[in-house]
Amino acid sequence: MRPAHSLAFGVLGLAVVLLAGHAAAGDDAGEVVGEIRDYVILDEDTLVDLARENDVGYVAMIATNPGVDPWLPQIGMHITLPTALCAVADGTPIEIRP
Repeated sequence: MRPAHSLAFGVLGLAVVLLAGHAAAGDDAGEVVGEIRDYVILDEDTLVDLARENDVGYVAMIATNPGVDPWLPQIGMHITLPTALCAVADGTPIEIRP
């Protein structure tokens, strides 16, 4: 497993544990919706287009994939799509980043 995967699953796991802890304490915590996904860059892909296609903000996409050129990512490169959200008690979605 790549280090990025380990980190992504670790962060997601921590978010679930923290949310479960708040729910057990009686808080109306919320739930994780979606999942952090891996994607392999194809010809003519850009991080900008992938962010738009996956309803992810540009800043979240760049922050999740540091060092990747947003306009010319390397074909065949594995990137992470930050497509997990946590809805808190008031319904506000919060992005979960690896």
